[in-house]
Order: sequence, then structure tokens, then C-alpha cells
Amino acid sequence: MIDMQWTCDELARWIVHPPATPPDWPEETWSAFRQAAQVHGVAPLLWLSIESSSAKVPPSPGGGWKGEGRGAGGEGAWWLDQYTWNARRVARLQGALAEILHAFAAEDVPILPVKGSVLAATLYEDPAARPMADLDVLLPEEHFPAGERIFARLGYEKTFNGWKHNRFSRPGTRTVVDREREHPDNPWQVEVHPRCRERILGEVVDLTGRVWSTAHRGTLLGAPAWVAAPEAAWLHLLIHATHHVMLNNARLIQIVDLARLTPVVRDPEPLLAELDARATYPALALLDRYFPIDGVTDLRAALRPRLTPGFVEWADGLDLFSVCYLNAVAWRDGG
Repeated sequence: MIDMQWTCDELARWIVHPPATPPDWPEETWSAFRQAAQVHGVAPLLWLSIESSSAKVPPSPGGGWKGEGRGAGGEGAWWLDQYTWNARRVARLQGALAEILHAFAAEDVPILPVKGSVLAATLYEDPAARPMADLDVLLPEEHFPAGERIFARLGYEKTFNGWKHNRFSRPGTRTVVDREREHPDNPWQVEVHPRCRERILGEVVDLTGRVWSTAHRGTLLGAPAWVAAPEAAWLHLLIHATHHVMLNNARLIQIVDLARLTPVVRDPEPLLAELDARATYPALALLDRYFPIDGVTDLRAALRPRLTPGFVEWADGLDLFSVCYLNAVAWRDGG
């Protein structure tokens, strides 16, 4: 029986220290590892890490990542395929976002991209390293009528209206065509948020004021855009990751995002003091477990007095498997 906790932990280890040649695992182990990589959104990133690592050692006949077939000699074909298709999907979504940003700028309607649409373009040397399911943007509620007119002119239809966001999509972007990879024709939509907020344990954590008050006019993907300050983006990543931890569908790529952004955040302790500690501590615990960064352990220590001992014990025991979709939970699986 495959140990999925080990499998998820191994994914995180490979991001930092990928093997120069594929391990001699049985197909059952490889199958579980590939599944976990897809669930956690890191298959394209792992291919880039693998390629970088394998380039540092002399090739071994039949034993490298680029051999034929599967197994120890050719496992790299699957990882390269994941990266290649994700590159096409990211290029399509980035093109769509640039079009949206130009259209909103032309009418002086403020719109601020958040989450994956910004992270792929700014935190990663290669945008194709990070999958993008959708495009997320902040649009002040008073500008929604103008925003809806712009989206309609660009061919988008509103498909959902909810507490957290509205969704817009174009016809032809709503049907799954490939369940094995991040295909550019798989469904995607624009999630338009009136506020930057998450619901954590029944409480609403709202960062809207901080995001807009610290944002600046800049460019993204060659288009005019409002850009969030790193500190506001970091807080948003923390509460968004914690939200998904609570839902048991968190992903390793969210922790990788935090690992890349955390080092550039200035004076993080006062930022955390502004928020309910329950909204940030779980994400910080996972970050500290898998990608230790100077100062994060101290940040967690400063938050603990504001939490119950039971919450701290629970959060400190989190691992990638326990918080992800691979972990069966009764409320989701009908148990």
C-alpha cells in the first residue's frame, strides 16, 4: 500500500533537491507520485527542477530522465508533457488577462489582479512553472456596472454571483477536454472579487482596505494594472492557504508561493498582529515545515499566545497529505 503522506512529503523535497536521475521505484509508486504532483499543482515546476538537476551530472545510458518509455529510464517524458501543456495554458490565460487589463485601463476602471495570475508572472522565472486554474481580480463594488459592461464587450458572460466573487466566462471555455494535464482548452473563468476576503472558522478576514491603500499603478504582462504591495499579497496568500487547509483541499503550490514571497516581506510581525491568528498560523506552520525560512519560526512563536493550545497542536501537526484532496474526509466523501 502506498504511503501518501510520504509521497506528498517527497514532492516538497524534490522542489528543493530533485534527483539527478529517476529513482528506481515500482510503477505503483510512480503512479501515486504523479497523481500527487497533479493534485498539488507542482508537476510543471518539478520538471524544471528535474531538468536543472539532471543537467549538472553526466548522462547515464538508459538511466536519465530523458530516456525512452517510463520507469527508471524515461519517466521524464510525463513530466515534460505536464510542463509543455501547462505552458500553453498559462500563455492563453495571460493573454486573456492582458486583454482585460488593457480594456479596463482604456476606460479608467480600477482592476487589480490577485493570486495565480500575478504570481506566475512575478514570482517564477518561468511562468509555466505555475498552473493557473482561473483569473482572479479585485474590482471595487461601485465599479461593477462598468466592469460588467467591459466584460460583456470582451465576450464574457456572467455565470455565477456569490458572496465571495462573481464569475465570468466565454462560451467554449466550460468543457473539460483533457483530465490528464493542464490543457489550454480546459475550463477557465474570471473570478471578480468585490473585496479581498476569506471566511475562516466562521469569521470573515477582510484585507480589502489594506490591499487598495497600499497598491500602486504599474504594469503586468505589458498592460497597465493596479499592483498589490508584497506585504498585502503575502497576507492574502496566508489567509487563502489557511482557508483551503480548513477545506482539506490545500495544495503544495500555495506553500511554494509563500516560500518565494516571504523573503521580500518587510517587518511581517506587525502585519500578522492585525489579523486573527487562526487565519495565518496554519499556513505559516506548513511553510515552516517544508521550506524553513529565517524568521518564520519566530513569527509562529509570536502568534501562539493568541491561540488556544488545542489549535496550536492541531496546526503544528499539519502535513501536506492531511490538508489535501488526496486525504479522504467524511464531509466530502459521504462517510
